[in-house]
Amino acid sequence: MSRTYLSYVPADVPDDAPVLVVLHGSFQSGETIRTATGFEFDQLADARGFVVVYPDGYGQGWNDCRELAATPARQENVSDVRFINDIVAEMSDRYGTSADRYFAVGYSNGGQMALRLASEAPERLRGLALISANIPTADNNLCSDVGSDVPTVVMSGTADPISPFEGGPVTIFGFSPRGNVVSAAETTQAFVRSNGISAEASTHALAHRDESGETSVSVVDFREPGKAPVRQYIIEGGGHVVPTRIQGFGRIFGASTFDVDAPTEIWDFIAAER
Repeated sequence: MSRTYLSYVPADVPDDAPVLVVLHGSFQSGETIRTATGFEFDQLADARGFVVVYPDGYGQGWNDCRELAATPARQENVSDVRFINDIVAEMSDRYGTSADRYFAVGYSNGGQMALRLASEAPERLRGLALISANIPTADNNLCSDVGSDVPTVVMSGTADPISPFEGGPVTIFGFSPRGNVVSAAETTQAFVRSNGISAEASTHALAHRDESGETSVSVVDFREPGKAPVRQYIIEGGGHVVPTRIQGFGRIFGASTFDVDAPTEIWDFIAAER
């Protein structure tokens, strides 16, 4: 099978530089998510010294853990975990980047694929972020529990029209059912447990900007000395989007916010201890 991906490699990328894998949502491609996020991950790669790859899902989707997902990749049981690992190995061969472990950010169906990485290849991950993606319920989950022990971000909108914040059925605006998922809070707690954190969480609100309208952002931090931290971003009134400086998602996906710039916040959190 022939597979494709985009990559962004800064001109002076250092030896053994980290690799960030950005996984797009359903009916998207690597180019779609790269454009919709305003090329911010590329800009961060220049500023922070890493390489970004944007894999293309088979049939514009991923073979994630949801038994009821209707993507071509799921129906044909495409080996996406191997595909992503092969890309990271190719980056190492070509550019001398880190060969063993990588960071992963997934949006929507891409977030579900990131969950599969956390379940089946946790030893390869250095950091993880899920945007608009909650863990499937037990009756809809083909994977084992997440086993990663890395800095993790869970970012969700409370008014998400596709992946419900409080859990329940996932559909594409009423079509293409993907089965049920748990809530964003339960998803976050799964990583808190996986990282062995027992300390009480702290919560704070991000500064509100007038252009964000009625949206607002709360941050819930789970930290404990010697443990990889977990952070949940709760976007009140937010939709099924990746909040960026440009807001590159259509209104049909719900409201976005300028109170948080997802690419910068995510990278700085998951890569802080590298």
